Amino acid sequence: MKPGTVGDTEASDSGEAAAVAAGAGRPTAGRSRVRILIAGIATLICAALAVTVIVSHSSGGDTSSQRRSPATIPAGYTVSGHGVAQIAYPGVDGRLRTVTTRLPWHEQADLNPAARSTGISVVLGKDGGTATCTLVLHGKPVQQATAEGPYARANCRTAATSTAP
Repeated sequence: MKPGTVGDTEASDSGEAAAVAAGAGRPTAGRSRVRILIAGIATLICAALAVTVIVSHSSGGDTSSQRRSPATIPAGYTVSGHGVAQIAYPGVDGRLRTVTTRLPWHEQADLNPAARSTGISVVLGKDGGTATCTLVLHGKPVQQATAEGPYARANCRTAATSTAP
């Protein structure tokens, strides 16, 4: 047969087929390099992530701790007794709150440590009654006052301290 005829092609193809069959199951040099390259890139990505985590923890990357407000002062306001009273006290935001309610009454707030003082004022209504205000800081009563009769007043005031008494 002449070169370039079908017979030669078959011989040539069968030689390549034999070479491929002999190397079946083994990656070629090109495939091996691609696998090594992918493994190297994956290793670099993992290393970069690990470094990022380590740096963020060591440099205070916890932003939630940076958003926390300073320690607050736990305060409690209680008015015991009977009757209707108008009560004024500082709310959670530090602004004065005024409520008119039937007694007994109580409220809690966390005071800003910059607050110099805190207090509660009670004014009984026209029908009178009895009202005792109690101011509590850090879970302990620190001030108490009593009012009795129509339009009687009681005031509890104290310095706000950021440490427990």
